[in-house]
Amino acid sequence: CSGYAYLIQELAHHAGIDCKVINGYGKTNDFKNIEVGMPNHAWNALKIDEKWYFIDATWSSGLFDLNAKTFKKQFDDTYFLVPADIFILNHYPLDIKKTNCYPKISIESFLESPIVKANAIKYHIIPLSPSKFKNILKKGEQFTIRIQIKEQLPTKDVQLKINKKIVDAEIWYSTDSIIQISYQVNKKGTFQTDIIVNDKPAISYSVKIEK
Repeated sequence: CSGYAYLIQELAHHAGIDCKVINGYGKTNDFKNIEVGMPNHAWNALKIDEKWYFIDATWSSGLFDLNAKTFKKQFDDTYFLVPADIFILNHYPLDIKKTNCYPKISIESFLESPIVKANAIKYHIIPLSPSKFKNILKKGEQFTIRIQIKEQLPTKDVQLKINKKIVDAEIWYSTDSIIQISYQVNKKGTFQTDIIVNDKPAISYSVKIEK
């Protein structure tokens, strides 16, 4: 990722664009392995018309197949010129106090927050509540999620998936781009809960149902 980031910086400088390399934490499904003080990722911040935007060329280029030990090209411009308030949902700088281009949230809040995937970044979807990835409810209690979608969706295709199965959740669309999704789980256990937008996962939670 550092190679991608320094290449983007060099190209930006040749084009006369203010660009910096930022080291920090990229939050994915295996975020439990993130160790504070040990960055696992690198990306770029670019200043255009006095406003900072972000690029992650690594996450835009494809993926490495660990089983086949080969790189699979899969270009995706989702992480191209993303605003700071969206980008920080799954990218956190190593030292946020030394950056002047990020909202000031704590590393603890970042690590505890829901998992935000590329599909959420694409449509500028912000999780409003619950604010944490792990949630504990009592049996029969309703789990309610509120999100804000800042970009226009091609369709109003928002679904809820529990343990990889679509469920019949109650979904309300408000006029201020806020969507509320509610579902009642009636059995004990820990459930992977995903908001699906246009057939792809966008935001993930863990829900533990107790007696």
